[in-house]
Amino acid sequence: MKQQKKITIGLLVSGITDAYTETVARGVMHAARKANVNLVLMPCKYLDRDLSQQPEIMYEYQYNTILAYARRENLDGLVIMADCIGCHTTKERLNQMLQEYRDIPSVLVASKMEGYVGVSYDNYAGIKEGLEFLINQRGCKKFGMIGGPLDNTDAFERKRTFDEVMEAHRIKIEAHNYAEGNLSRYTTDVFQTFLNNNPDVEAVFCVNDDTAMGLCEEMKKRGLTPGKDIYVLGYDNTELAARMRPSLSTVWADSNSLGVRGLEMVLDMLAGKDVSSEVLATQFIRRETFGTDKAEGYMGDGARYLDMREIEASFYDIFYRCQNEGMEEKAEGIRKAYYALMEKVAQLFEKDGVDAKLQGEVLQSIDRFFASNALDYADVERMMFYFEKICNMIAAIRMRHGGYEESQAVFANAYRKIVDAMDARFVTMKVEDDAMNYALKLFVNDSMQFKNGNDESYT
Repeated sequence: MKQQKKITIGLLVSGITDAYTETVARGVMHAARKANVNLVLMPCKYLDRDLSQQPEIMYEYQYNTILAYARRENLDGLVIMADCIGCHTTKERLNQMLQEYRDIPSVLVASKMEGYVGVSYDNYAGIKEGLEFLINQRGCKKFGMIGGPLDNTDAFERKRTFDEVMEAHRIKIEAHNYAEGNLSRYTTDVFQTFLNNNPDVEAVFCVNDDTAMGLCEEMKKRGLTPGKDIYVLGYDNTELAARMRPSLSTVWADSNSLGVRGLEMVLDMLAGKDVSSEVLATQFIRRETFGTDKAEGYMGDGARYLDMREIEASFYDIFYRCQNEGMEEKAEGIRKAYYALMEKVAQLFEKDGVDAKLQGEVLQSIDRFFASNALDYADVERMMFYFEKICNMIAAIRMRHGGYEESQAVFANAYRKIVDAMDARFVTMKVEDDAMNYALKLFVNDSMQFKNGNDESYT
């Protein structure tokens, strides 16, 4: 019996170093492993990018030659991050490139082009929720936006959502309230011009997290604090968005799921199924660049965080990175440790007076929680939000019924363990970075070891 040929799928991306593309690629890789198909990652960089002012990458255009290898004789199907590849060119030029693959079953990721099947984000709900929070809860009336090339599907739709929300709330937007960047944090001149033209702006929506990070850096250079002087909203919820200081409010668009679904749709095409374009849901994530609220009544507010449904919701809110990473077993271990900790905290909440034994069990549960390497996958900002709500709620009760000092000692110990765990994680990251830098040093050293070296060799 003739053995069936293994399916080979190509993944066409711009580059493999930015967080967004990496996360999409991880999703495609996970789905490929699950489906037992071959995957070829093809980083072709950008179409028609002007490199004249960037001599350090002046030969990067040569990556475009990779496009020629995406052929029917080599691949059974393609997942294409079209708008990323074409973010420096026109829709017409991008469509011309895609026409080269018309005989290969293909799915576009984060792109919408007529005649092509794609999987993309909902560029409305999460943005609307974030902007309306600023309008209704922060009282903002002076908005601005830093967008991207309007030939880019996401950039176009996110600007349209921004305009619609502003119009719905009768907030006037002038031409100088909008600036077009290139989806990167490195367009410093765009951020400088925008801030110069909008000295009284109260809130800024940025087309993606990378743009928001660049804006925040320019603000800091001017002595402006994001979340205090100007509210900032990003989009994508990259890991850096959660770890920057102040942490970035953003819209969680699960780029990992984009990759997973993109590959699944290509396989459905190959199986002869009818496949149509899909839109994935998004979620608003509030962090420090939206400011902090005044002290609340923690007893009533915090108690609900110990309800079983809220505990489950908080787990997915904190550990969303555990999804679609091919790490179901690891995620289950973290989930069990988290639930066990919350169960002990709930018992502490319900207990009258001081219970040294229960307090000890809470601390042991905290140790087991961090031993599960939870911080490697946690959104620490979200985790601290929940912990602080619960801590303040229990403290308020203990002040009335006794045991305040003991309960505060428990949570002081918990915070120390959080700091220790984060410190240990940063040490691990430093060791890994040092190892990578050393390996790179050896690579460069080996590449310069010429048997018969001359000036041309070193050039």
